[in-house]
Order: sequence, then structure tokens, then C-alpha cells
Amino acid sequence: MSPQLLNQAVENLKVLSADDMTGRKPGTPGHEKAADFISHTFASFKLTPLTKDYIHQFSYEYGWSESTGSNVVGMVKGKRYPDKYIVVTAHYDHLGTKGRHIYNGADDNASGVAALIALAAHFSTYTPDHSIIFMATDVEEAGLKGVKAFLTSTLINTAHIILNVNVDMIGNGGKRHELYVLTPANASFEQFVRQYIETHSSSAFRLKVGQPRKINRRSLLESRIDWRRASDHAAFASAGIPYIYFGNDVHSHYHEPSDTFENINKTFFSTSLSHITQLTTQFDRHVLSGE
Repeated sequence: MSPQLLNQAVENLKVLSADDMTGRKPGTPGHEKAADFISHTFASFKLTPLTKDYIHQFSYEYGWSESTGSNVVGMVKGKRYPDKYIVVTAHYDHLGTKGRHIYNGADDNASGVAALIALAAHFSTYTPDHSIIFMATDVEEAGLKGVKAFLTSTLINTAHIILNVNVDMIGNGGKRHELYVLTPANASFEQFVRQYIETHSSSAFRLKVGQPRKINRRSLLESRIDWRRASDHAAFASAGIPYIYFGNDVHSHYHEPSDTFENINKTFFSTSLSHITQLTTQFDRHVLSGE
């Protein structure tokens, strides 16, 4: 990925986690502003819309009532396998405000959405072999509602989805600079991922196969997060679709007002995005086509 796109990704992360987005809670003006920003960016890349204005609206139950969510979806058509789809996801919703505190969600998950936008820009210039759908998902925090709605929709033939690339929190690798790469157990491409990690991991940036093993100790009532179920890739797995998930571990800013742009490790974020771009390209050109 070009240095220009990496720099723009950092700027987009800043925009998405700014105070005027008010934590991007579904149903709020800040959330709508984030959706508008993403959809206008998709339009600037001339992505193929699957719905009007790139917005896929869906209904979901919230408590005793029904609410409406909005995924933002665009596609780059593949040049060799246009009817086979890689779906890149990153959720853009977050927790909103509580009292006078804004839960900006810079790492969770403005970082993933900024990465998704950068990937859309990259592949709109370097046409992939397979069609790639870029989807900023909604209502992830309340039960993966957006991605589940997409998978049960008629926007595309979901039987033709061959891979989900899910990006959720890549802006804070902690003191050890660790990015986790998670695949289904016994996935056919697991060995390829392991070989890539062995080649590209270093003491300055550690790529790790699998999920974090730390326990979240902020509350004795909270158990260790099962990352296989904790983000949008879980819905693809339930539908029998393989995935590759990228994310760092929880940290002191996770789900706190301190998860701000100022606390993002910009170098870690840019390095993570570079590796995600390389791996997605390798999957598109070689791994998924068996070459």
C-alpha cells in the first residue's frame, strides 16, 4: 500500500473518532454522520453500489422495540472471478456517550473502518482477481446485527462468498506490538498464514497466529473474550464461510472514554494495515485460486 494511502488512513481514523461523531451509537446524529462519511468516500472511489447510496438498511430487535441499522456496502468487481466474493468487514458503530463522556472508539473500531476504506481505495486502483465487497457493518456491538442482516439479504448470492476478511481493532498493539491473525480451526489456508507470519514477524512488530490468551481483569464478572465469537467474522463462520480476522488484544482504553485518536499507535496501525493489504492480495491472487 502506498505511503499516501497509509497517511490518508490515519487521517480517516482521526475523522471517524472525532468528538463530532459522538461515539457513533446507532440512531444518533454522530452515527449517521459516520455512515455519510463512509458512503461518500466509497462514491469517490467509484465502488459499485449494491444499494442506493451504498446504504443497506435493515431492521433489528432492540429491547422491546424494533430499530433500523445501516450497513455501508460497495464492491470492486473482479477481473477473473467476478462472481466469487471476498467480503472485507469492519464495524463502524460504537457506544456513544454516557453523561459528559464521549466513547470515541478510536481503536474500536475507527481503526478497522479506516483500514477498510484504505483497502477499498487500493483495490479500486489495483483490480483484484475476485470481486471484493467492502462493508462497514452496523450494530456489531449489540450482537453482530448488521452482518447477520447482510448474510440473510438478497444483495448477492451469499453461496458465492469464499472468504471474509474482518478487521476489528488494529490501533494499539500494547508494549509487545502484537497483531493477532485468527482463522478457523483446521482451515485449508492456515499453513499459508503461518508461513507468512514466520517470514514477516519481528521483535518490532509481532504477528501472532490465533487469539489473545490474556484475561480481561477489569471486572471479576467478565470472562476471557472468545475472539472466535466476538466480532463479525463469527457470523460468517456460522454460515460456513471461512474467515481471516485481524485485531489486537483488549487494553486499558478498551470501551473507555480514553479510546481516542491521541492514544492510537499510528506506526502500529500503519504497519498492521500494510500486512492486511499484503495478505488480502495474496489470498486474492494465489491462495483462493489455488495458484
